[in-house]
Amino acid sequence: MRWLFQSSDPAQTATFATQLRELPEFRAGALSAADVLAQLLLARGVATVEQAVRFLNPSLDHLHSPYDMLGMTAAVARVDAAIQRKEDILIYGDYDVDGTTAIVILKTAIELCGGTADFHVPHRIRDGYGMKDDIIEQAAAAGVAVDHQCGHWHSRLCCRRNRTPLRA
Repeated sequence: MRWLFQSSDPAQTATFATQLRELPEFRAGALSAADVLAQLLLARGVATVEQAVRFLNPSLDHLHSPYDMLGMTAAVARVDAAIQRKEDILIYGDYDVDGTTAIVILKTAIELCGGTADFHVPHRIRDGYGMKDDIIEQAAAAGVAVDHQCGHWHSRLCCRRNRTPLRA
C-alpha cells in the first residue's frame, strides 16, 4: 500500500517545516520528519505553529462542551426523566468499533444512574446500515430510544418519529 499525499504548495510546506523544526519536539533529532509532518498538517488545515502544537498535543481542555450540540440539553433531560420514571430505554447502535463502544458506555452510564437499558445492533448482512422502522416501533412500544449516531439516515428517523409515538 502506498500513501498518496494531498498536494500542497511546496514553498508553504518548506516554510512550515522550518517553523516546526524550531519546536522542542523536533530539536531532539526528528528533524527529517518535519517535511512530511508539515505536508500532513497543511492537508488537515493546520497551517500555523500554534495550531500544530495544539493539534499534536491534544487535551481534554480542547474539547467543546457536548451541550453545544443541537438538542443535547433536551436529550439529556429526556433520558434523565426516563431513568427517574423507571422507563425502558433502548440504545440503538451499530456494528462498527465506535458503535459498539458507545453502546457499552451509554448502557453502563444509564445503569450507574439507576436506569435499565437494552440495546439493538442491526445484523450487518441482513439489516444493512441504518435504523429500521420495525425497531423504532418496538422502541415506541417499550419506552425511550437513544441513538448515539448521526448517520445519513438521521433525517429519515426524524420523519419516522413524527408518525410513531416515540418519546426520545
